[in-house]
Amino acid sequence: MDELKDSVQSASFEQKDPLVIYKMEAYKLFENLIHTINREVVSYLMRGQLMVETGEQIREAKEQKQTFPISRPIKKRKLGKSQLKMQEQEQKDQWSNK
Repeated sequence: MDELKDSVQSASFEQKDPLVIYKMEAYKLFENLIHTINREVVSYLMRGQLMVETGEQIREAKEQKQTFPISRPIKKRKLGKSQLKMQEQEQKDQWSNK
């Protein structure tokens, strides 16, 4: 950004509109930034590898899923104001005892 400011100041000495110069230089810098980001992202993606699972690995995963059944989520029950206050007090007591 300092270079951009310097180039705009030098353009004003040349009797050119500094705002136009600033916009043109800023656009060039932005285009270079986008180009660099795109190049780095593509380079990163090209180095990646796909993991291919064999039929045996898939079968083992299915067997594990069947042997370990998914537990049901715990249902939260709604508490009244007095129950909430009691629960908060219990938590405070637990923290103060530590």
